[in-house]
Amino acid sequence: MSLSLSPGSASVAQVGSATATVATATTSGSAESVALSASGAPSGVTVSFSRPRWPPATPRR
Repeated sequence: MSLSLSPGSASVAQVGSATATVATATTSGSAESVALSASGAPSGVTVSFSRPRWPPATPRR
């Protein structure tokens, strides 16, 4: 299994937000589940995770 994060880090101004994408790939064998967690966020900061829409939306022409 391989896992990548893009971007690897971000700086956020007060009352701002940041988004990162986690990508996984099966390198051999069967697909595995991935559990995400976050720690060390300052008081008042909210961290959340969401799944992508699948299948991806088809662009309209």
